[in-house]
Amino acid sequence: MFFKRGIAENKFIIISILIFVSLTLIVIAIFNPTITGNTIACTDSDGDSYYLEDCSIEEYGCSSEEALISTSSDEDTIDVYENYIVYQSDLDGSLNIYLYDKSTDTTTQITSNTNINMNPKVYGNRIVYQSRATGNWDIFIYNIDSLNTMRITSNSTNQVSPDITDDWIVWSDVRDGNWNIYGYELATGTETALVTTTGDQSNPRVHGDYLTYVGNQGGSQDVFLYRLSTATTTQITSSSAKENAQDTDGSYVVWQTNEAGHLDIYAYNIFDAETISIATSTTNERIPSVYDSKIIYMDDSSGDFNIKLYDISTATTSQITNEESDQIVPKIWGSSYYWVDERNANKDIFTSTSEDSCDIVTGDCNDEDDSINPGVEETCDDGIDNDCDGEIDDGCEASETTNETTTTEGTNETTTEDTNETTASTEEIISCLYEGIDYSFWADESLSEILNSAADGTSTYMLNYGDGTCGSTTALTFYLYSTYTEDGVTYYTNALEETLEGFIENYPEEGFDLGYTPWTATWPGVDTYYYFIAETSGGQMVAGDTMLVCETEACEGTSITVADIDNYITTATTTEEDTTDYDETYEEEEEEVVEEIDCSSMWDCSSVAWTDCEDGYTYRDLESCTNPDFDLYPECWDDVYLPEYQKTCLVEEEEEETEEVPFFTTINLIMIILLIGGYYYRKTK
Repeated sequence: MFFKRGIAENKFIIISILIFVSLTLIVIAIFNPTITGNTIACTDSDGDSYYLEDCSIEEYGCSSEEALISTSSDEDTIDVYENYIVYQSDLDGSLNIYLYDKSTDTTTQITSNTNINMNPKVYGNRIVYQSRATGNWDIFIYNIDSLNTMRITSNSTNQVSPDITDDWIVWSDVRDGNWNIYGYELATGTETALVTTTGDQSNPRVHGDYLTYVGNQGGSQDVFLYRLSTATTTQITSSSAKENAQDTDGSYVVWQTNEAGHLDIYAYNIFDAETISIATSTTNERIPSVYDSKIIYMDDSSGDFNIKLYDISTATTSQITNEESDQIVPKIWGSSYYWVDERNANKDIFTSTSEDSCDIVTGDCNDEDDSINPGVEETCDDGIDNDCDGEIDDGCEASETTNETTTTEGTNETTTEDTNETTASTEEIISCLYEGIDYSFWADESLSEILNSAADGTSTYMLNYGDGTCGSTTALTFYLYSTYTEDGVTYYTNALEETLEGFIENYPEEGFDLGYTPWTATWPGVDTYYYFIAETSGGQMVAGDTMLVCETEACEGTSITVADIDNYITTATTTEEDTTDYDETYEEEEEEVVEEIDCSSMWDCSSVAWTDCEDGYTYRDLESCTNPDFDLYPECWDDVYLPEYQKTCLVEEEEEETEEVPFFTTINLIMIILLIGGYYYRKTK
């Protein structure tokens, strides 16, 4: 009642306050365009060509992106010819090829089998792709008009990364013991070895009379140009860096390179023999695609990959997308742009047109200072985020350490350059594997089905996917772990079962590596989940999915989550270090690793019950506790780390308590007698 009366008495004051607040917000909204969404908030006050980092493309009215192909599954690896868009998808549970006709808004499933079908390319009314339908990778062609499919290659080795133009299908072929470029002439139906030389030649891209590929016959990975009509070869790049992911439209060749320690994009004019710098910021630009002197590519200057467009004829850059999620592997045809988009938590295919692009670049974190924007290099030790990437002095410490380590008298310049190149190469190796169990999983022997369970003795494969930069020379190691359960829910690492050497097949097309190793499922006597951790020679480690191994085919497993997986990756790293022979130089470092192990945290006996008291002692079983694996951490089983497993107990306490009862009873009787005696004494008085 008091509360209601208080409100009634102050009603006028409350209403006045609400009116004042409302008027204040209106005034702020009018004079602060950021709140209303007014485009005036997006400025380039310092004139450095970079707009505020919180600007959105929508504010400029130039974003009409649409989801062209969106399903509950992942669509990936797209290619475009006029209104035809081809892509691969696991919509039906297997990796198959699909065709979308933009002019009729219809989708056709080109392959429908349980084999792996991937890397589709389209030109005219023909689609080519690679498939494991025959047990190894072969090249197939599909005619859109006749609906016929034909196998192009029949060699028992692998043929991968196909592409097609008017008269030719080309691919990378390993039949000669190394990867070479082969072709199939459509007019004559004849197969020809186009480029056969030392080293590996891969990732062929063809348009009209020109074929471009990546070759490492000179010791480094460079881009080459081959003319089909004259059978002549031109080497386009010749640095010690790694060039790949190239494309051509018959007039230009584009590619990405890590020469500067990050990924940049360059173009080569076929007719002028001129190299052009396309995108060379301090961030990463990747996977270019070229059409009619326009180059579309991925850019991560905002922290996520977005799509940008460079027009060679006008030397201008436009931003196509500006999303917080990743937009990847773009393609261009005419004035339309296509890419794989992850904004909906899975991979869909989006599109927009040139009218939707923006001649602005956002990301400026200080619009009052033209020396601070995403296009500048970080200035060390000034306490400022110069390149607006959210980090201060990033890369400074590593650069200084590298230069100090490699500086020698009289050879300072040369040694520093070599070290920087080595560092760039190492960074490339370390970061080449994709993170997440979507890219690290189990497959059957034919690589046609993803496995969640397997019977004892089943031949399986552990698979990892990389982004195309791993390279076939990168070593890959798989650590296989078993698990055990507690309370039926949480899964912990139990023991390192095996260490297996893996293999990497490099398909630079659209940035793609396949790492794998075979393993025969072993049933340990009880149904057990296994998972793996893959490690490159550069030190990157990613966790694989889980698989249940049973005695027979009767059981079915599902994918489970292993708790604290980051700790297991650390465990795998420690295991690798502990099993390596160190010389005296590294003894001190090894001791430091051991000292960092927290043995106490590996023990948990909170759920283990003590036995009944017997002969003055009670016990609990340490083997039933959550405990460190003895093979990995024998030092954690020292007495200093062992939880209490024995303690004394006093059975006689109960007997003493029983004996005390008569004592209290006697006192009570005496008190009662005294009370009764006192009562009668007073009464007689």
